Amino acid sequence: MSSRIRSGKFWLKTLSIGAFVLIALEAGARLALHQIVFSQERIHQSAEETLAGTGRRIRFNPDVGRTWFPRPTLTLHNIVISKSGSDAAEIHIREMKIGVAWKTLFGAGTEIEKWVVKQAELDLRRRANGNWNLADLWQRTGKNPRINRLIIENSKINFQTGNTLYPLQVDVFKFHRNGSSYHYETEGQTQLAGTQTDWQGSGEIQADAQGWRIPNWQLQANGQYQNRPFKLQSNGDVFWLRNDKKWRIHNLQLNADIPDEKIHISANIPGAEWSENRLVANRVNSVITAERQEAAWNSSLSINRLIWIPTLLDVGEITFEGTRKTDQSRDFLNLHTSLSWQREHGWQLPDVDLNARQELLNNNSSPRFASQLQGSFNYLPNGNWQGEFKGLFDQSPVAVSATYQQSSNSIEAKGQWQKINLIPYLQGIDPDTGISYPRFLQSPKAPSLVLDFSVNTLQLPGPSIDNLQGSLQADRKNLVFRGSAHLYGGTSQGSFTVTNGQPLLYQIQQQATGINILPLLEDAFAYGSLTGSGDAAFSMSAQGRNRQEIISSLNGILQLRIQNGAWLGVDLNHVLSDKRQNIRYDRANRTPFDRFILNSRIINGVGRHQNAELRSERVHMLSSGSTDLNRRTLKENLIISNPQSKAPPIPLRIEGPIANPSITIDYPSLTRGLSTSEEKQKIISDTLKQQWNWLNR
Repeated sequence: MSSRIRSGKFWLKTLSIGAFVLIALEAGARLALHQIVFSQERIHQSAEETLAGTGRRIRFNPDVGRTWFPRPTLTLHNIVISKSGSDAAEIHIREMKIGVAWKTLFGAGTEIEKWVVKQAELDLRRRANGNWNLADLWQRTGKNPRINRLIIENSKINFQTGNTLYPLQVDVFKFHRNGSSYHYETEGQTQLAGTQTDWQGSGEIQADAQGWRIPNWQLQANGQYQNRPFKLQSNGDVFWLRNDKKWRIHNLQLNADIPDEKIHISANIPGAEWSENRLVANRVNSVITAERQEAAWNSSLSINRLIWIPTLLDVGEITFEGTRKTDQSRDFLNLHTSLSWQREHGWQLPDVDLNARQELLNNNSSPRFASQLQGSFNYLPNGNWQGEFKGLFDQSPVAVSATYQQSSNSIEAKGQWQKINLIPYLQGIDPDTGISYPRFLQSPKAPSLVLDFSVNTLQLPGPSIDNLQGSLQADRKNLVFRGSAHLYGGTSQGSFTVTNGQPLLYQIQQQATGINILPLLEDAFAYGSLTGSGDAAFSMSAQGRNRQEIISSLNGILQLRIQNGAWLGVDLNHVLSDKRQNIRYDRANRTPFDRFILNSRIINGVGRHQNAELRSERVHMLSSGSTDLNRRTLKENLIISNPQSKAPPIPLRIEGPIANPSITIDYPSLTRGLSTSEEKQKIISDTLKQQWNWLNR
């Protein structure tokens, strides 16, 4: 016997028999695997059982792959799961491998050792009734197989909400059992704001009696928005309650960063619940900080009692607090309101409480835009909206209302202000540095505006305007004001138009009655040499980017009718009292008059007039000449006479800067027509003597 064991023929025969037995066992196992576990009939039967009651159909290629080692594995190609009640595909999988544990072959429960899905594509969308199109698959009841490992590669989910599609590319999803829990890792890409965003996620899934728990769910994303990189991070505890079919979230933390703008957003949700068609969150807290456009932004948003279903959103309380700080100012905004949304009625903010102010850091002026307003705002599903607010603006009562019509892209508004003080808002604005059309009206989508308003008092750096009433019409092309007011001690009415162009075009038409003429001329033309009360009418146009260009292009007509006033700077009653040929211009001097009439035509900033008339009991004056408003110079030829005397009139010339012109007797005009020096000397002597005698009576 021992010799036989040592024999090579013995071992050759033994190995041959053993190999034959192994081959026979493998062949038998393959036959059993094919006939019992992975037969064509068994595969279709299992697939039909999986989709039972859904109205869906499943199909795949007939060339089913089967392997023995390292585990019994079934390979299917081109698996298609149809829509419910249709043959149209809703899920398509290019290849799927299912490897079962060996004990499954011997009657134990089904245990999938390794499940690999490659190049799957499915549509995931919410229907009009709020249900998801694949809900019938993940809500199936019954005994599910034990899965030890699941791998999904190079797959795509077409996720759609409303009319918005979010394609999710899943590069890899790995899911494996770790004792009584499961660990998963995933990464892929999606399209956000038209650019690709890469995302990664991981977590651990724990099973308990109520369902599933993900105690440290994490998700990260990196991408670009408007060519600026951003980063998103989220983590929290997530629970799936099987019987209630509800997701429960605890301590969810969301963070977003845009480094180029130094924008950071942090949000926290202490607790929330999500069921099939309902989201409830008791509180949402968020903080936003940024440094952009040369300003530092800080804000916080708190939401209490949020409830959402597909046709309704109800928020019990929203509080927003924000600040914006630059080198020149610091802005504050506080908004408190409840909010509701319904598909049929749109957005409603019924109890808005708004507080705002702006503090200038470079001066001690009062805060600007100091608002304490209460009101409501409604935004309708068709795009129309309306709002009403009352309260205080810059510590004065105000009431405003507005409605928007999307069909005409227009806003109609009404406003009542007790007082508007524009002085703080005009500080630091230099009209010589450039004037532009309002920015909010330059957008291609800017709505047109019609505002009917009344202001009891409008405070300006110059005059105070009372009882201002009128309308303002504004769009991308024109800004038109029409109205009336009490100012300069009288009343005024007319219109003012700004036409958007390069440069801007201005048109003004005003009719003032019973006004104090001095402040009007000072404010409008920087001319301060006439006092009195009366009427003024002007119709003018101009264009330009700054004050100098506007004055240089000024064209139009100015009419003045003044009573009981004075011409400042010269005393015509005693202009010849010192018998000198040059008369000094002095602001303290004045020529009282009963009436003054001027009709001037202005061309390119130069006003010209003929026979402007000044009358009083002692003086009658006719004036012809011009005033250059841009250079601030004047040229005047005056004829002075005594209405109660037959003495010849005296001609004067006024020329030079408006603030300090030179005044001389116009001797050439006085001696015109005389040839000899003796004749000229005599007429000058006689005229001056007669005027002197009369003036000194």
